[in-house]
Amino acid sequence: MKPTIIAHRGASAESPENTLTSFQLAREIGADGVELDVHLSKDGEIFVIHDDTLNRTTNFRGRVKDFTATEIKRAVITYGKITEKVPTLREVFESIGDYRYVIEIKHSHKIYPGIEEKLLSLIDEFGYKDIEITSFDYDALAKVREVSNVETGMIFIGKARWMIGIAKEIRANRFHISKSLATEEDKTVCNTEGIKLGVWTVDSEEELNRFSYADSVTTNDPRKIISALRGRKS
Repeated sequence: MKPTIIAHRGASAESPENTLTSFQLAREIGADGVELDVHLSKDGEIFVIHDDTLNRTTNFRGRVKDFTATEIKRAVITYGKITEKVPTLREVFESIGDYRYVIEIKHSHKIYPGIEEKLLSLIDEFGYKDIEITSFDYDALAKVREVSNVETGMIFIGKARWMIGIAKEIRANRFHISKSLATEEDKTVCNTEGIKLGVWTVDSEEELNRFSYADSVTTNDPRKIISALRGRKS
């Protein structure tokens, strides 16, 4: 079995993370899908950016939730000779098209009121089916599953056997486990419970070989991992 290759924040090893350029490159390289992170602007627009603030990746300073959509659209991401804007999730869907999206909710309704409903509404509008919503915030995943059949994934640093009870309670479909703790035992537990196993963040051929039992691997360097995967026997 060959794991599904998910490009972490797009092809982030060679392009600006969580941008249209990064997602487009990941698709051109041949990644099976992209992972991205979402936050809400002050006026409720879903933006694709990893951090709570604009500080690290743009020329703006401040929290995403304290800016309007119009203000965030003025922020500039600079990566070598590439300049980009912080995209909305709508712009990603429009630009990249129907694809596998692994969408991480960084904070639930307690910080971003209505984020789960807004996200599900946008997914419904586009009609894309190969979508998974993930989070470290299991309240957010529970809320998603209460009102939809969209696939959900629990992200954690730990062991699968510790999390089975929670997974059953919130009807999660997949575990995303840090490579620092993932083992084949986790895969066995997942198989028993009908849960898929993902491992993050796999960035070398040696790591790919270690986690070949996973259903999916998330990587910053999809070009390298896809090349290594092509060189393996089925």
